[in-house]
Parts: sequence; C-alpha cells; structure tokens
Amino acid sequence: MATTRPQGYQEEFAPQHFRHIHVQQLSRPIARRYAQRLITVRCSADPAAVQRLLQRIDTAADDGTVGWLMRTPLQVTIMTMLLSQLGKAPTDRAGLFTEYYETIYRRELGKDLATSELLREHRATIDTDGANRNAPPVLDQLPQMAGAA
Repeated sequence: MATTRPQGYQEEFAPQHFRHIHVQQLSRPIARRYAQRLITVRCSADPAAVQRLLQRIDTAADDGTVGWLMRTPLQVTIMTMLLSQLGKAPTDRAGLFTEYYETIYRRELGKDLATSELLREHRATIDTDGANRNAPPVLDQLPQMAGAA
C-alpha cells in the first residue's frame, strides 16, 4: 500500500498496475461527530471543557476561512488541538497557517522519535526553509539525518 496527496500526483502509480482508492472528505456532520468523540475521550474528566471545545469547533466550522481545514480526521484532530490551546482560530489565513503549523510542529516535538530531537535542534533552519527557497531542504533530509543520529 502506498499513499499520496492528490496535489501534484501524476499517476506515478500506474492505474493498470495499482488499484487507486480515493479518500473522501468528511461532511460537516461527520467531522463534528468525529470531533465530539475525540473531545469526549480527551476531556472525559471535565464535561464543561467538552462543551466549550465543541462550541469552538462549531464556531470554527461556520467560518469560511477555518471550516475548509476540517475535512479529514487529521485536520479535525489538529483543529481541536489548536482550539483547545488558543480558544479561537485566527480569522486571517496567514495567522491560521502559522497556528496550524505551530500546532503540528509541537505535536511532532512531543513524540519520542529521533526526528523530534532533529526538529528541536534545527528549528531555526526548518522555519527559514519555507521562507528562503535557497536554504537547504532540511525537511527532506530529516529521514537521513535521523538514521545518522
């Protein structure tokens, strides 16, 4: 089994040789149900926190800038993390991207993996890489660097 994102995919896995399965986006009701189950498990000791976070999810889902980032289980999971930390999603795309990026970055740092330490050690370079196209592609090198660590 191999997975890829639809962006940039040009049938490198030839359909005549590989079965293609497309993951469907979550509808809003299914995304909310997923968020509700996730939040209930994470906040089981605090029913009031469950209700607060569900209200934040509903508000974010209604926002055109934010709602489109709640179409997959991973996106819903990240959005619940972001909303539990911030209380409210940024309303501008740049701010939303920054907080989304930070949430994912913190999530990866929290994992007990060799790449977590690399992310910690090379944060300045990784953050610069996206803004400076002349910088070495550090994210592409992480697997090799982790093997050497």
